Amino acid sequence: METIGIGIKNHKITLNEYLYFSIGTVASRGTLAAITPDSTMTIEEMFHDYKLICKMKSPLKIKAGMLTQLFRTDENRWRVVGITEDALRIFKNNGFKKAVRMGINRSHKHERIKVYTQMLKTTFETPQKWWEYYQKHDETILATSSENNSENYSNIYYFNHEEQLFKSKGFSWRHTKSEKDFLQQLHNKHFLEKQ
Repeated sequence: METIGIGIKNHKITLNEYLYFSIGTVASRGTLAAITPDSTMTIEEMFHDYKLICKMKSPLKIKAGMLTQLFRTDENRWRVVGITEDALRIFKNNGFKKAVRMGINRSHKHERIKVYTQMLKTTFETPQKWWEYYQKHDETILATSSENNSENYSNIYYFNHEEQLFKSKGFSWRHTKSEKDFLQQLHNKHFLEKQ
């Protein structure tokens, strides 16, 4: 029986147990053991698990959910590379802080189900080629909820992700003084300098 590692201390799981991973727990010897999906894995380890998911006979939706959970081990997932004009205005109205129910989302530039479908159909020769495909298609922009739902975005201001801002924290992002200062500078550049 082939096993896969997903960041559980001293524990390997079977492919059937891996299905439970998509909901955050795994059946283990009659008990439920919490999984820490935010544990990091090497690209090679992730590629190994990706190939196992590809071999499964499960429906696409299950496999896509498993890829979502696998990518949670990437601390730089859902990389923010831009912000819409409307989202930047909302941040300005909130003092450039992240507020509860402010209606800002990280919106994927590429629809994840389409990316995962293509990924599951493609044979990647090396872990690096697979990783490059994933990185290219995992970019997000900060957008309002209505923009995200309609895919009708106001003007988008792109920026370099190398600054390591808006890092993932669960399904949200970390919003520290660095993010606040960055958004304020971005607002000043695009709104105040135009006046």
